[in-house]
Amino acid sequence: MSGVFVGSFAGCFEASRHVTADTRSSMPPTITKDIEETIKSTTLQGSSISRPKNLKIERQTDYERGSNGPFVYPVSLAASNDSGVYVSDNNAHAILFQPPDAGSATAPVHTQGGSRLVWPNTIQIWRNSLFISDNEGIKVFGRDGSFQRLMKTYYGINNFTIGIDGKIYINPRFRNQKSSNPLIVQVDSQGTRIQAFGDRVDNSNHGDLDDQAYLCASPDVIVAVFKHRPIVYVYNLKGKLLRQFSLNHPVFGSLAALTANESFIHPEPNKFRLPLYVAGARLVGNRLLVLLHLPDPEIVELNLKGEELNRYKANGSFSSTGYRGFDAHRSGDTYHFWVLSGDIQKLVLLEFTAFRKSYHSVVRGGGKEGL
Repeated sequence: MSGVFVGSFAGCFEASRHVTADTRSSMPPTITKDIEETIKSTTLQGSSISRPKNLKIERQTDYERGSNGPFVYPVSLAASNDSGVYVSDNNAHAILFQPPDAGSATAPVHTQGGSRLVWPNTIQIWRNSLFISDNEGIKVFGRDGSFQRLMKTYYGINNFTIGIDGKIYINPRFRNQKSSNPLIVQVDSQGTRIQAFGDRVDNSNHGDLDDQAYLCASPDVIVAVFKHRPIVYVYNLKGKLLRQFSLNHPVFGSLAALTANESFIHPEPNKFRLPLYVAGARLVGNRLLVLLHLPDPEIVELNLKGEELNRYKANGSFSSTGYRGFDAHRSGDTYHFWVLSGDIQKLVLLEFTAFRKSYHSVVRGGGKEGL
């Protein structure tokens, strides 16, 4: 397929390590404090969200990065139903696993069958398999590391999701930016394109950052939650845009001016940067859970009409300088959230719980829309 970019997906680089750097990386420079962090911290001091629900820390595991810890540069996580956590480490070319209720033991998943990971990125769990995107496509492993298959998508992959029927939807990246490039591509179990849909912003001055999105799938819709724009698109399974809505926070208005700051959006030649609004998104049933990219972990719960139902926030005992992974499950009236956060020296893997208030709305015919 012509015009498709399949290059290195290294998340970032450090002077002491040899990696192949992605010149379109959306990660901010690894410095102690920069203008985006300052705006977020300063604005938060003078703002408030009315009565957010508390995120309770159930488990917190601290790790040193590099030679003193298991991680080099983690970029994505997925939690199993038994609360085991799988993490893809981009620069280590590996998957690491923290067992349920483990104190701090995170061990590599030894991939078998002669297939190695090459700059792995998004990791997802579907049924009893691990799906990991890397520079060669999407690789599928058993949870024991046994190799199952390679899907050669021929697309660079920003993010992907798997529907309950096993259909895979990709937010692709392209070498040549043009308006005809789709926002979302659906592929089959072999990686062959089935359909493509969605309009891109296609702003060459921003690289492809405007179009980077977390994807989520339900039996009826595909949801795109943008990383660098506080916007959500909802499509039906045929690719028709049903609606779009905004994500709101007092900080977001203060960040908008950064997109006109040339030194911010072009920190170095051939590098692009935009403010980060979203750090992760998951669909749980028909509820959209969005982790906002803020110093204190804050998760918004919305329905698929864009109506905010709940907001969950850490109580201030933990502050993040960056996010590396997010997942969400629900058990009865309780949400379980997993967040991997950290900086150049330290990483923290947290499991939060939050009580979920049940909502019911009367619809025509006297029935109720169970949530």
